[in-house]
Amino acid sequence: MSKQRHTKHAKPKKHSAANQRKAPVIELLDHDGFPIQDGDVIELLNHGEFPHASPNVVTIAQYAITDEPLLEWPAPIQKQVEKMYDQMHEDPASAIPELERLIQKYPHVPQFYNYLGVAYENLGEHEQSIFWLYECYRCYPDYLFAKTNLIHHYLSQKNLGEAEKILDGKFDLKQLYPHRDVFHFTEVVCFCGAVGKYFWLKGNWRRAELYYGILKKLDPDNYHTRWLQCRLHPFAYLFTSLFSWHIVDIILAALVYLFAIFIGLPLLILDIIWRNTVGRLVNKMLGN
Repeated sequence: MSKQRHTKHAKPKKHSAANQRKAPVIELLDHDGFPIQDGDVIELLNHGEFPHASPNVVTIAQYAITDEPLLEWPAPIQKQVEKMYDQMHEDPASAIPELERLIQKYPHVPQFYNYLGVAYENLGEHEQSIFWLYECYRCYPDYLFAKTNLIHHYLSQKNLGEAEKILDGKFDLKQLYPHRDVFHFTEVVCFCGAVGKYFWLKGNWRRAELYYGILKKLDPDNYHTRWLQCRLHPFAYLFTSLFSWHIVDIILAALVYLFAIFIGLPLLILDIIWRNTVGRLVNKMLGN
């Protein structure tokens, strides 16, 4: 769970309402420009197999995705959110009592509930982590990360029924939040990771492929992207795992060492032998 939950939030940034409106849109998802290369999937979309009006089917409504923060707290709260984001990773033991105090002081800030669960998870206290996962959803059922955290928890237990209750047949962010036209890319990644995993566990690989396509476009190295790639495209997963740039560097370094040991060293020995034995005889015969 820790790998899933630690990537839920990008580090909060300071911003104003003005630059929030000007936040750069890095992707636009709709029926005409869906970033999936699979021809069959595109054909299904173009022919309306996933109509918006039908429940329990995939729909890709149009919305913008930004890498700028969408929620602005007053300065004192924003400062604490930024501080606790770092502290829950770097020093979770000291973060826990501080987060408990902040929850008492700012009970309307769902991030503190989520961070507290992550801090407990980082300490290996899984029962407390799960408790705060449920508590966050109980207090803020409309908070997207509370939904996705709990969905991932249920899916890790293969409990599709409880995950379906949270999704409520809504597999697109615009269905869940029709009043919103812009989502942060971490929201999209976590939501698509949860829904993609749900469809894969249901055995509906074609629909899982839709969400894998979005994840691959937005964040190809994300945990959720790699999880789906491992199951939908195991050979591609193996190739990218073996031939990442880090692995390539290691392989090249190993080849250099092998060359030095098995080729360079024998050549050096032969050169020494030549100079001290055969080379001298040849020079004497030539009169040098």
